[in-house]
Amino acid sequence: MAVLKSWRRIVGIVGTVAGALLAYGILTNFSSIHQTASFLSKFTIKELFVLQSTFRLRQPDPLSSNMIVLRMRADPGAIREVPNPNGAIVSTVPAGTTLRPLSEKRAWYLVEPREDADGPSFRKGYVSVSDVEWAANCVPAEMIDLGPGDLFRDCAAAPEMIVVPAGSFMMGSPASEEYRLPDEGPQRKVEITTPFAAGVYEVTFEQWDACQRTGGCGPKEPHDLGLGRGNYPVMNIDWPQARKYVRWLSAITGKRYRLLSEAEWEYAARAGTTAPRPGSGSDSSYCEHLNGLDLTALKLVPDVVDAVGSTIPCSDGYPAGAVVGSFSPNAFGLYDMIGNVSEWTQDC
Repeated sequence: MAVLKSWRRIVGIVGTVAGALLAYGILTNFSSIHQTASFLSKFTIKELFVLQSTFRLRQPDPLSSNMIVLRMRADPGAIREVPNPNGAIVSTVPAGTTLRPLSEKRAWYLVEPREDADGPSFRKGYVSVSDVEWAANCVPAEMIDLGPGDLFRDCAAAPEMIVVPAGSFMMGSPASEEYRLPDEGPQRKVEITTPFAAGVYEVTFEQWDACQRTGGCGPKEPHDLGLGRGNYPVMNIDWPQARKYVRWLSAITGKRYRLLSEAEWEYAARAGTTAPRPGSGSDSSYCEHLNGLDLTALKLVPDVVDAVGSTIPCSDGYPAGAVVGSFSPNAFGLYDMIGNVSEWTQDC
């Protein structure tokens, strides 16, 4: 769950959290975490335990992702009857053969032929992790003319993108705005002179795990705080890690991905509105558009108002993080631009 303070600052209620909104070419964005140790210190151990106990524990098997493929690196590669280097060899396949991993056991994968891949047939068996490698499932799509509002995906391993139109807006917030932070002014007019593409959803754990499996995002695995991985937004990553992810996307697609600038992010988040929050302005409409610090959290942790000053006067149904795309998009077709988890930008 996130604390709704303004368009520019969403602070995670359960610790360091991160999300990711991506953009592409001169067109980009990605998201991440804010450290909240001082915020957490305002809660009792019992209250934090109550929050933790509500977290979903769903842990999808990362081997099931269609964003990456397992292929034989050894030539020829041995597939054995049992996960043992002395086990009987049931098949051998040349380097480059794609495999369908079924499970992982210590230093071995149980594999079988991929149904959708051309290659030699072989019997199901075990292959040593030292004989195989993970690769991005990325055959770049043909480029076509795109206009504002058009959706596209460069390849299976890349995020779904949408073209954001050019335009102008008043960046920052007026001094009279409720919950305004000191660094949100002075207001100034900003021109976005060229359309750009941004990720439709926050970057998910599944997308991040694909980058990490293939060596693009480093060895450090971000913790999900018990929420679950899969289509939950990635969290607990820092700015250098966010940049590694967009560099990985650039490498596998041959296109230019980068983090959005702060101005591009706020323009995309506002999507033409000057209101401090998304929705129609009614209390109930806030929770249709964002996962924030609301009455759901208030029931779990009654002292939360004393810790952060306010809550959203509605219930979004999520005591903590939500699967990406669980709420209504903004006018540009972007989800979770406010709430859920925070975003990293190229500058600050």
